[in-house]
Amino acid sequence: MIAKLVSWISSLVAGVAMLWGGASGSAGLGAQMDPVGLPLAADIPVSESPGLAGRFEGRGWLFKGDPFVRHGLVLATVSVTDLSAVEVVEALEAGKSVAEIAELAGKTEDDMLAEYDETIEFIFNTAKERRDWPESLVKSRIEWYQQAGRQMVHQPGLTPAYPGLHQLHVAIILAAAKVGKLGRVEVRDGLKACQSLEDILEANGHTGSEAVDLAAGRIDERLQKLVDEGRLSESQRQDWLAGITAALKKMVATPGLHLAGKACAP
Repeated sequence: MIAKLVSWISSLVAGVAMLWGGASGSAGLGAQMDPVGLPLAADIPVSESPGLAGRFEGRGWLFKGDPFVRHGLVLATVSVTDLSAVEVVEALEAGKSVAEIAELAGKTEDDMLAEYDETIEFIFNTAKERRDWPESLVKSRIEWYQQAGRQMVHQPGLTPAYPGLHQLHVAIILAAAKVGKLGRVEVRDGLKACQSLEDILEANGHTGSEAVDLAAGRIDERLQKLVDEGRLSESQRQDWLAGITAALKKMVATPGLHLAGKACAP
């Protein structure tokens, strides 16, 4: 089954990049993944952005989601059905969810998610073997991407998108900087030294929970706006917020989050 999934990647890259590149602002799967099939992590904007507060206030970027999740769900749907990548994307553009697309093709949501889970496990276990990633990091990445995929299976057109891992990393780092009134260099250097945001804040008279509360509160404001616009239901808002808050609590205690996560993982 994995061999079939991997064989679809090149055609999926071409089909999805062509159809989604212009509409979503994404450069497509090829720009988001390295040759092993892993999402590339750019340096956190805290180290480059001239205005931490301005970046944090402009939080609409949080719901662009993770292209890796979207493309993984499309790939899984393609793999369990007789549909092409282009056909799946066209159905999404017509307002279908990946769960609906799979069911219309005679498969179940569980079939599609099992394929998605297998793909995620294969990709990150390959990274562990080829790049000597720590087991704890691989496990946390697999859990994250499998959870995020489940938040998206019933989203018409896969929008609005559940926040990506990178986006939440940036959100909690910006929140910590704002809570602690910290400069970008101070936050960056602490993370590179394998401190957690919690460590950095406690050394400055604050707590990690303050950063979590700030980030979660700001994110919930945006979630409520999506509910008001009719793009999310109230039950989805509550579900998404619970998952996001739980993730933020883990992130604030993670040594070297984002900047040195691999190097600092146990």
